[in-house]
Amino acid sequence: MNLKTHGMELASEMVIEAARCRLRIKEVPITYYSRKAPSKLRSFQDGWRHVRFMMLYRPVPFLYLPGAFVFILGFLITASLILTESAAYNRLHSFILGSMLLIIGGQILATGGYMKTYGLIHGIYRDSRAGRKLLDYHSLEKELLAGSLILGSGFILGLKVAYTWVSSGYGSLEEVESAVVSMVLAAVGLQLIFSAIFVSVMLLEVDTDW
Repeated sequence: MNLKTHGMELASEMVIEAARCRLRIKEVPITYYSRKAPSKLRSFQDGWRHVRFMMLYRPVPFLYLPGAFVFILGFLITASLILTESAAYNRLHSFILGSMLLIIGGQILATGGYMKTYGLIHGIYRDSRAGRKLLDYHSLEKELLAGSLILGSGFILGLKVAYTWVSSGYGSLEEVESAVVSMVLAAVGLQLIFSAIFVSVMLLEVDTDW
């Protein structure tokens, strides 16, 4: 079954790989005797190791789908409020919530990408052609370019806000909407850039045939 884990998560890996190999799984009754020595089981830490392994094995349902949902929801909230006049003042809390969801969703998607890359490098996925295509060097270049463009847009918008503030004599500023959008663009852009860099560093371990 080509098992790779060495800790508590081996039990989960055996069941997953057995199902993948279409092996027959049968429950065998045993006689259980209580352990006399203190138990070494740590419920939270050992449970988290199993969850972490399952996220690594199946990043789509655990990370990509929730991340995409949160990101799209944040985008829809933010975009709909931007199109509404003075939305940042009339519905400021909803505007901030949408912006936070955008950033959080992007981070979840990036984490899914990291796990997918790790799984590909260490041979966890049997059919990894689609994943390898996504990790092609030119795709990473595009991600760097996209991140730089988004970051640049946020920087330019931030300069506009700063210019307006200076022009007003450093007084009160009615540019909340532009400031929040600038912050979100900068955060998402930096996220894309550092994700591309981190994935490319992980791929340094990969054979050049990739």
